[in-house]
Amino acid sequence: MQSLIEVTQSKGLKNPPEGKNYLYYEQSLYLKQHQDNPVMWYPWCREAFEAAKEQNKLIFISIGYSTCHWCHVMERESFSNPDIAKLMNEVFVSIKIDREERPDLDRIFMRICEITSGNCGWPLNLILTPDGLPIFVATYIPPETRRGLIGMKELIQNIRKLWETERERCISVGNKIISALLDVEKQILKKTSDVQISQEILIYAFESIKRLFDPEFGGFGDNMKFPNPSVLYFLLRFYSRTRNKEALDILEKTLDEMRYGGIYDHIGGGFHRYAVERTWTIPHFEKMLYDNAQLIEIYSEAYQLTKKEIYKQTVYHTIEYILENLFDKNSNLFYIAQDAESEGEEGKYYLWEYDEIKEILGENIEVFARYFGISPYGSSYILGRKNVLRISNTPDKIMRLYNLGQEEFDCLIKNSLQKLKEARSKRVAPHIDKKIAVDINSLMIKALSKASFILNDRDVLDIAKKSADSILSIFKENGWIPHVIYQDGSKINGLLDDYSFFAEALLELFFASQEIEYLLDAKLIIDLMISRFYNDGAFFNQPRNSDFVFVRQKDASDSAVPSGNSVALSALLKIYSITNDINYLKIAESTIQTFINSVLSSPLFHSYFLSAIDLYIGQNCEIVISSKNKDDIERFLDVIRDIFLPQKMIFVLTEESRKEFSKISDFLGNFPIYEKGKVCICSSYGYCTIPTENVDDLKNTLKDFALYVR
Repeated sequence: MQSLIEVTQSKGLKNPPEGKNYLYYEQSLYLKQHQDNPVMWYPWCREAFEAAKEQNKLIFISIGYSTCHWCHVMERESFSNPDIAKLMNEVFVSIKIDREERPDLDRIFMRICEITSGNCGWPLNLILTPDGLPIFVATYIPPETRRGLIGMKELIQNIRKLWETERERCISVGNKIISALLDVEKQILKKTSDVQISQEILIYAFESIKRLFDPEFGGFGDNMKFPNPSVLYFLLRFYSRTRNKEALDILEKTLDEMRYGGIYDHIGGGFHRYAVERTWTIPHFEKMLYDNAQLIEIYSEAYQLTKKEIYKQTVYHTIEYILENLFDKNSNLFYIAQDAESEGEEGKYYLWEYDEIKEILGENIEVFARYFGISPYGSSYILGRKNVLRISNTPDKIMRLYNLGQEEFDCLIKNSLQKLKEARSKRVAPHIDKKIAVDINSLMIKALSKASFILNDRDVLDIAKKSADSILSIFKENGWIPHVIYQDGSKINGLLDDYSFFAEALLELFFASQEIEYLLDAKLIIDLMISRFYNDGAFFNQPRNSDFVFVRQKDASDSAVPSGNSVALSALLKIYSITNDINYLKIAESTIQTFINSVLSSPLFHSYFLSAIDLYIGQNCEIVISSKNKDDIERFLDVIRDIFLPQKMIFVLTEESRKEFSKISDFLGNFPIYEKGKVCICSSYGYCTIPTENVDDLKNTLKDFALYVR
């Protein structure tokens, strides 16, 4: 019989130096933040579970990440407390997990939290029996019992007593939790062929999402507001397909409110993690690469669709923030996050008192304060007298009120923000977690590729190419894709997200650059993804021969990032369209059948999967530009850039590139090369237009595609 938990990795642990625990030997910043705790932390390893069995101790698992505010709070209050640590060491073998290092473990333990309490987040804390049965789950736990929350001291004493006096009851509870977990996982994978995959599914999903929309402040829900990039990504595609005006209104309202709100850093660029209230005014101040990467892509597409200049500005300002703060020039890759705290206080780096700004801006304070909602009383009672910048009035209103011209107003705001940026740079900045995660870097590569094409910016494309080349170099040297790359060169094995996200990024990079090596590499990685993760209708989150924890998960629900299965589905459909290899389509269709019931039960949490279904339904658009003269190609690309058509794939054929295309596509490998450039548009519905050299013909045909209600 298979054990509940089987850990493949042995760390070969040595005794840590005095005053340290076993996390001393780890590379993760989050784990390093706990290496001085008096708790004798283990990393996730076989030795920890062996110690629990040998010593007959319960297992305490705590999961978090380096930029998590409440993780910091719990570390200071409880894990640094000698009395609490003494109790923990007596009763538990304690294991610390960095969720960004091991998202596969985080997912499974988070599912247990969802089943047992529904109140989930980080830090995530679990207590297991020595054999691995989960018997207690909680998020933040205070040191002492207060306001209905049990404290660590009382919890440990209660659990010890229960384990000593009511062991069978504890085991029974654990067995029930595991049984419920297995039932949920089985339900998720309840395959069906009864559901017709059509536009009706997308309409049903949109209606479900629409009911959650906040018409007053944008976003979804009526309390804390998250960007929900996968939902916005779906709305763009749903609007492109249906021309549903409500979808566009929801999208624009949300993008506008986020961009004007306090969740956006108006001084330094980039988006904070989420807003703690409904109006987007007060953020939780950490900045995550995964949020900002996805929002770069979404604001780029929204700019292409609406031509709103502020969306374009947002793209460039966010890229600027990332290059200044989260870019490693040595590896050409991106760090994962910047913390919310500095000097032990959340938001201290970003918050301002009115008099501080007045001293910096002088006579410009009145205009600036009116525009950005700055007050001597602060932005909210939550912040005391501190202010978060958020755009509170329209430029037109401010210009009328103060009799300013457009140029004068723009100059005043720009110069004022620059002065505040210079002043803020003298503060202690929140720390940066320099972990490099391949899945999140892939989101960034995809976003930069998309932005570079839409904005016709070679510099942005060059960054994307250098980043992709760095990961490809590691892949070709080792034969596998890592999940995390540390500064000392050590790596953690890749998961489904790393393979699927990187394959999708390479496809987008190919469409932007037309360098066919990226397309060939994408196909190679998709083939490896299938061989290492695919099984019986969908993809496992982990590769074969990985740690086993209760069940091998297959999942299609989005978190802050799209699910690996959703991105795998999207990549499969694109590579099928290019190669016409029916095996890719069969795997894609099987994946849809596996998850469609889950998708229909909660569309909001399967938005990226719905975007992939949009691809599957068609009609998709393959644009082939053929010319012996490379200089003749750009006039066609200028037309394509101007029209929002997310279902498009672009192929530029020259005599040289056609030979390479023949390795992957008979259609492209046999396409004629014209003396003077011509363009042909092929639909997934099985027809192609007559090749034309007229850009007006191209423009009209693309508009027909964009306006076609399918």
